[in-house]
Amino acid sequence: MDQTTEGKAGTAVEDPVRIRIVCPVFLDVEPFLALRLGILDAISAEPSLSSAKVGFTVLDDTAGNDPEFSRIRELGDVDVIEPPYNLGH
Repeated sequence: MDQTTEGKAGTAVEDPVRIRIVCPVFLDVEPFLALRLGILDAISAEPSLSSAKVGFTVLDDTAGNDPEFSRIRELGDVDVIEPPYNLGH
């Protein structure tokens, strides 16, 4: 897939790389926070990805019943999906 678009005066401009990590979380806030930091560290250590825009989509598999989940919700790079009931594993 071509990641360039035409910029001003016909010059090629490279689109920024976007990485989206999707992850279910069931009563595992601490492990998710550690995983997120590990992923961010690994991506920033890779020169070809260091300017990538990274985001996370997390499924709250407790359906809002984990009080610790607020720690995930307050992160700016994380979108949370909360289903009306536990979807199971």
